[in-house]
Amino acid sequence: MFEVNSIFQVAMELSCAVACFIAAVLTLLGRKTLTKSGTAIARMFCTHCLLLLCDAAAHGFRGKLTPLAFAAVAVSNYLVFVLQYLLLFFSTLYIYALLDELHVQVSRVFLILQGVFCSAGILLVSLSQFTGFVYIIDEQNLYHRAAGLTCTLTLAGMGLLTCAAFVLVYWKSFSTNQLTVLLIFCLAPVISVILEYLIYGISFINISTTLVMLSMFVIHEGNRIQRLEQQALLLAQQQELLTEQRIQLITSQIHPHFLYNALATIGSLCQIDPATAELAVNRFADYLRMNLDALKDVNLIPFSKELEHTQTYLWLEQLRFGDILQVKYDITYQDFQIPPLVLQPIVENAVKHGLFPREEGGTVTISTRKTESGVEIVVADDGVGFDHIHPNLDPKRSHIGVTNVRSRLDALCGGTMTIESVLNEGTTITIFIPDGGTSHEHPAG
Repeated sequence: MFEVNSIFQVAMELSCAVACFIAAVLTLLGRKTLTKSGTAIARMFCTHCLLLLCDAAAHGFRGKLTPLAFAAVAVSNYLVFVLQYLLLFFSTLYIYALLDELHVQVSRVFLILQGVFCSAGILLVSLSQFTGFVYIIDEQNLYHRAAGLTCTLTLAGMGLLTCAAFVLVYWKSFSTNQLTVLLIFCLAPVISVILEYLIYGISFINISTTLVMLSMFVIHEGNRIQRLEQQALLLAQQQELLTEQRIQLITSQIHPHFLYNALATIGSLCQIDPATAELAVNRFADYLRMNLDALKDVNLIPFSKELEHTQTYLWLEQLRFGDILQVKYDITYQDFQIPPLVLQPIVENAVKHGLFPREEGGTVTISTRKTESGVEIVVADDGVGFDHIHPNLDPKRSHIGVTNVRSRLDALCGGTMTIESVLNEGTTITIFIPDGGTSHEHPAG
C-alpha cells in the first residue's frame, strides 16, 4: 500500500506541476498585456510548480538509503514547507493586485499580517532542521511528523484566515467567480489537512490547491480576454469618431461660399492678370488636394506639410482681401509632427472671426518654439476677440472646428490647446505637442 500511495502521489504531483508550468508560461506569453495580477498569478504558478516537484522528490526518494536519496529527502521536505508559506504570501499579493487594478484603496494590514505568519512559519521550519521540532527524517530516510508540526499548521491556518478575511472585507469589489474561487482557495487547504491526518501518505493539499489555482487561471484569462475585447472595441469606436471628425472638419473647411469667392476672385484675375490667375488656380487646387489628403492621413504628418497648407489658405485669402489681411511668421522650430488639419482651421478661425469683422482687418501671427517637454505652436491675432470663458454667448462664432481640433490633438498625440482672448484686443491660441508626439527632433535650420 505504501508503494502504491507513493507512485500515485508522485504521478499526480508531476502532472499538476506540468499543468502549473503551462499555466505560468501561457500567462507570461501575453507580456504586452500582462497586468499586475497576471504577474502575481504567474509567480504563484511558478512557486507551486516548484513545490510540487519538491514534494514529488520527497515521496520518490523516501525509504532509499543512498547519500543522494538522503540529501534529496532532506532538501525537498524543507523546501515544501518554505514554498507553501511563500505561496500563501504570494496569494495575498495577488489579491492586492486584483484590487489595485479595480482602483480600490486597500489597507496594508493584511499583507503585514501575512508576512508575519509566513516568516514565523519559515523560521520554525528552518530551526527544525537542527532541532527536529516540526518533523524528523529517521535513519531509514523516512519522514515523521513531530510535535511542532501543529505550530506550523496553526501559522498556515492563520495565514489562510488572513486571506479569507481580506477577500471578505472587499467582497463587493470582486466578480462572483473571483469571489468564489478565492474563498475556495482559502478553504480547500483546511479540508485537505483534515484528510491528510485521516489518510497518511497522500498530499491532498497540493492537488486541491492546483485545481483551485487552475480555476483562478481560467477566470483570470477570461477577464483578460474580455478586457482586450473591450479595449479593441473602444479603439475601434475612437477610430470611427476620429474619422467622422476628419470628414466633418474637411466639410467645414470647404464651404460653398468659400469656393464661390475663390473662383470669383480667380475669374476676375483672368482678364487683368492671367499669370496670377494661373498661379491662383494651382494654389486653389493644392488647397483642395490637401483637404482631401487629410481623409487618408490617419496618423501624424510633418508640421511643414500642415504649415504649407495654412500658407496656401492665407495666400488665397490675401489675394481676395489684399492688405487688410497681414500675416507674420516666427517659425523657430518645425521638425516635428502633428495631426492633419490642426493649424489651418485655427488660423482660418482667427481670420474669419477675429480679423474680418474689423473694417481695417488686422494681423495674424504664427509662431513655434521648442520647449523642454515638447513644442508650442501659437496663433495670435489682433482682432475683435471674444469671451472665451462663455463662448456660447457669442452666436456669431462657430466653435465646432476648435472643439474638433482639441479632441483630435488629445486622441492622436496627447496634445493640448489653450485659448486666451480679450474683447476688442485679440485672441491667442496655444497648441502644445508633447515630445511623445514628435519625431526626429532637432532645431530647425
